[in-house]
Amino acid sequence: MELIGLFKLDGVVNFLNVDTGRDTPLYIDPMMIRVSESVFGKECLTKLDSFWKVVRWALEAEAHGKLQKLFSHMKEENATHLWVCFKKLSWKGVWPKKANDLLDAIIGSNAIKQGLVAEILDMNLFIENIGPDNISDMVTNIIKRELCIYTQDQCKQYGIPTKQFNMWFYRNSDLLTRKRLNTFLPTDEKGKPLIFVPRIFVSDYRKYSWRRYFNLTILDSKLTEGTTKRELKNSYHLRYTLKYIESESILNIGLLKKFKERVYTEFKEMLQIYWTHDSVFCLDFRIGKAMLRYKVFQEAIKGLKVKYSPERMEKFVMKQKEIIQVLRQTKNTKAKPKK
Repeated sequence: MELIGLFKLDGVVNFLNVDTGRDTPLYIDPMMIRVSESVFGKECLTKLDSFWKVVRWALEAEAHGKLQKLFSHMKEENATHLWVCFKKLSWKGVWPKKANDLLDAIIGSNAIKQGLVAEILDMNLFIENIGPDNISDMVTNIIKRELCIYTQDQCKQYGIPTKQFNMWFYRNSDLLTRKRLNTFLPTDEKGKPLIFVPRIFVSDYRKYSWRRYFNLTILDSKLTEGTTKRELKNSYHLRYTLKYIESESILNIGLLKKFKERVYTEFKEMLQIYWTHDSVFCLDFRIGKAMLRYKVFQEAIKGLKVKYSPERMEKFVMKQKEIIQVLRQTKNTKAKPKK
């Protein structure tokens, strides 16, 4: 059941309206947190930056035991109901099976040593086997205490009942240690804790990926008159690998800066779309498209080999348009707290 239906709220809420019966294929995105420029966003960003500073310190001091301590608890947080938990995958989150592989990749990363990885999000561009799901898990665990406080504030605003839970949190004063603290959180139908996530904190990570960095920035820098990107991709010297991306970024640091500026601008525009009323349901529309991709993929891995069809896409889009048209009639309506 969706959160709005579960807690009987009317209108639009600031937190992501996830379905407690399944995971939503979106991720907490550090770039969205950075561009939000809200007081809460800045608090979360400060903690993320502090975490990465500790990582850099541990790498420079070769304190590998400290790194192990930092990354050994980055399991997926089920209370947010984000990401897609496929049963066929052999692990969830960074913890515990891939923690050692992650540490080996970080310790041996030339991109980190050269200063290319300036924040957690950059790991998605340069480190093998690190994807948006892993980064989202890390970010969630690092700022979990802040998200719980945000959830409590939202519950007070809308009159949502809470229950006491005992959870692990990274300490603000010392990110190398964790502490168990009592916190009050809302619950789903089964009595399990829920953590609300601001809707402007999530994305599907399609804009900030190493493939996009390669296609939009690195290949553009190699284009000459009479050549195409396809020809460059197929050439022997331009291997479509992270190693090549790393070497090109080290040779020309301006490439990464140019790509980050472009993505930052795109995210700022996306944020404006989320906050304008006529497009306030744009994010929910994106969630719908993501859920469709998820459903198609689920059917595909079962051997049905279902492909997109114009009819299926048109039917889905028409349904979304009808929903949006109904929702727009609630203009200037906000979620009403329970009396």
